Amino acid sequence: MSVLSARVFKRLLVRGIRFLAQHKTSSSLTFLLTIALLLSLIGHLAAQPSSSTYTSADSKYPSPFVEEYLKGHADFNAKRVWNAMSQAAQRSALERGESIDTLQKQLTEIRDKGTRFEDAVFVGGYPLQDGHHLYFYVVSARNISKAGELQQIPFVFTVDRDGKISKVE
Repeated sequence: MSVLSARVFKRLLVRGIRFLAQHKTSSSLTFLLTIALLLSLIGHLAAQPSSSTYTSADSKYPSPFVEEYLKGHADFNAKRVWNAMSQAAQRSALERGESIDTLQKQLTEIRDKGTRFEDAVFVGGYPLQDGHHLYFYVVSARNISKAGELQQIPFVFTVDRDGKISKVE
């Protein structure tokens, strides 16, 4: 509701209440007409479009490296996952003590605990001003050891100009 519409509504409401207070002998018809007028005004104001603007991002299909990363998780192949990462992301992982070998151990552990990746749904993408892109996915996985409970996990991939993954959230 715009500021002008809110003021008009408030004035009409105040005038209607004053009129009813001053004319206590007014008929029920006057009261009902006033209520009907106010309700129609509320309906009209509610139907006014919002002043906020919303746009849809240009959803470009993601980099093949994102697909490779997801396939690497689905088949528990650390080499596929590692190769989908940018050199900067690999360096950062190595600095944290992570490597392709530790990644493979983690993926093997997950597989041995009964996790199965069912699908990955691409939700959309968004180009950033610095040339990177964001890609949004929802990955569905089941853990067999937990009665096959389905988990849906959101992922946000930041991809560099070369299409390689620089960050996963």
